[in-house]
Amino acid sequence: MRTRIVTLALTAALVACGLSLSSARLDAASPATFAVNSVLDEVDKKPGDGICKSKPSRKCTLRAAIMEANARPGKDKIILRAGTYLLTRAGENEDKGATGDLDFKSNLTLVGRGAATTIIDADSNDRVAHILRGKVKLSKLTLTHGAGIYNPDGYGGGIYIARDAKLTLDQAVLTLNAADSYASIRGWEPHQGQPVPVLFFQRLLRRAGIA
Repeated sequence: MRTRIVTLALTAALVACGLSLSSARLDAASPATFAVNSVLDEVDKKPGDGICKSKPSRKCTLRAAIMEANARPGKDKIILRAGTYLLTRAGENEDKGATGDLDFKSNLTLVGRGAATTIIDADSNDRVAHILRGKVKLSKLTLTHGAGIYNPDGYGGGIYIARDAKLTLDQAVLTLNAADSYASIRGWEPHQGQPVPVLFFQRLLRRAGIA
């Protein structure tokens, strides 16, 4: 009887451990929401650990939140407070998200408190956003003072969308961005591999408040 009790207890413990491990894996793959609490432009301390914590201030910054989301599977969400998020980490043509523009590499929704009060300002150091892959939605915010002229192609001062990426704009505004061409936004036609002309975005830009 004692052996049976010990065996049942051990089995129960193993099952409990199995459920716990399974839950941990599920949590790691499930969508995460990062609430940005600082307008500082700092990188994430340890991308992929599931914690938005920048260095050195240990805050959850916009750049840190994007880096953390890029390192995770699944679809995540970043919530911005009202404020101006000035991108101060100079260094164009870098796609790891540490300097220059904000690099998006995952399925992500970035939502502010309204285009009039939530502003991402590139300070004319680089583009504002580079959508490298994944499905990205930008909502209720303004992207401004982006500069595509520092990049080799000179396109897309506000946003540049790579071939393998998709972008949705919802109540977003792109303004005062500069580039050799396609100052606000530049994308690619997915089947032909050709630059998407501005007219392709006419309806999208009109809904977003750009045109």
